[in-house]
Amino acid sequence: MHRRGLLLGKTMPRYAYVLATLILLSVLIFGFLALRFGWRKWARTASRQNPPPLARINWVPLLVPDIDLQLNDADGDETTVYQGVPLVFSVALGNQRALSAALQNRSNELFRSHLEAKIARGEISPQQAEPILSKLGKSEIPVIQLGRENTAWPAYVHFVKLSRDGKEEPLGWPIQVAKGTAAGTVSLDEKTTLRIQFLLSPLEAARLPLGNYEIAAVLDVPENGNLVPGSWHGRVSSESLKLNIVARPEHLKPELEEEFDLQFAYYYQATNDQAEVLQFAEKALRAVPHSIAARIIVAMASEERGDFRAALDYYQDAETQFYRQHPEAYEPPMYLIHKSMQLRKKLERHP
Repeated sequence: MHRRGLLLGKTMPRYAYVLATLILLSVLIFGFLALRFGWRKWARTASRQNPPPLARINWVPLLVPDIDLQLNDADGDETTVYQGVPLVFSVALGNQRALSAALQNRSNELFRSHLEAKIARGEISPQQAEPILSKLGKSEIPVIQLGRENTAWPAYVHFVKLSRDGKEEPLGWPIQVAKGTAAGTVSLDEKTTLRIQFLLSPLEAARLPLGNYEIAAVLDVPENGNLVPGSWHGRVSSESLKLNIVARPEHLKPELEEEFDLQFAYYYQATNDQAEVLQFAEKALRAVPHSIAARIIVAMASEERGDFRAALDYYQDAETQFYRQHPEAYEPPMYLIHKSMQLRKKLERHP
């Protein structure tokens, strides 16, 4: 695409550049005049002379939850695991329209403050600013209600696999929702994101056939039943992820051994089995002694078990390793710095 753009630039006639410049200057002049003499008066006159064909259409985008799927804490849309590695399906729900409305309101507030400051300084008159200020209203934040009185929202989540022609069919794996999910309804607004993990145990993962799978998460809330009034119902699916299940070789290189052990550690984090988390994270650390990820997981497990001193040591060690491995990093490891500060305060209160 970039090379094609360069070629187009070389072959574009000279008069096209002149025409583009004239058009840009016309737009800038028009914008200045509209602000100077009042946009509203011009708009009323123009609409009477040539009413826009869509002026009476009140189009509102559908209000649906946004659903995202992540597999085994991996980045990207493709994951490869060895047969027998447990799977953690992380599902998140959000409300993009609410977030967009909140950001727009904040932007309008900042721009309004900017114009009011210019009026106070005498740089523009109230009459000049009024057409723009009148457009800087506050939008209502749309809220999505999910769930039933006695049913938590994860009960409406299931997983599908896609065939090559895009057709869906149930995944059919014995995936269980992680413990600790509260029942009842929830509200998705600009500040709320729902996250839950679904788990496939090592025993069940060992029974999965080798192969390539394309998987998506689906939120499907039927209209019938005892829905709370105003609750959302419908069907929405995530972007699909590719999962490749391959046979584990007899011998693994240290980096692959580290990754293998960390995937078990992530699984046991989701089950809140801190003893297993420590076992696999320490095993990963033995495979790759400079592993930052393994140190962080050991620190997290130690903190969960109340061993704040060990947790602090591992977080600080991870920070040291970060600077060794990334001496020219543009940003410091803020998460590690923050966790170390938290633990120092805890140790001051409970030495």
